[in-house]
Amino acid sequence: MNEKGISFAETLLTVLIIFTLAGTIIPFSYKMNKSLEKAKVQLHAAEVAYNAAKIILFEGSTSGSSLIEDIIYQWDYDGHTLCVKYEFYHEEEKACINQESVV
Repeated sequence: MNEKGISFAETLLTVLIIFTLAGTIIPFSYKMNKSLEKAKVQLHAAEVAYNAAKIILFEGSTSGSSLIEDIIYQWDYDGHTLCVKYEFYHEEEKACINQESVV
């Protein structure tokens, strides 16, 4: 720094540091946000499976669907396995539960 204020080199160094920080934080926050959103959607799928199990038990229905936060969750039961299908970022996801374990 000189008597006139901040030099051009110091300004460039400051801008470079800010761009470097932003360049590392933005992709990290995007990845973390997508990961949290995927966990939320999987939680909704588990909730749909739980509600579907109650419907299967008490009403005898073998398929249905639920709409949660603009995502359609479709469930089917084939007598042994309960599967919930939904779309996440334009890819179809599927979570299945059978009587022995989660698939």
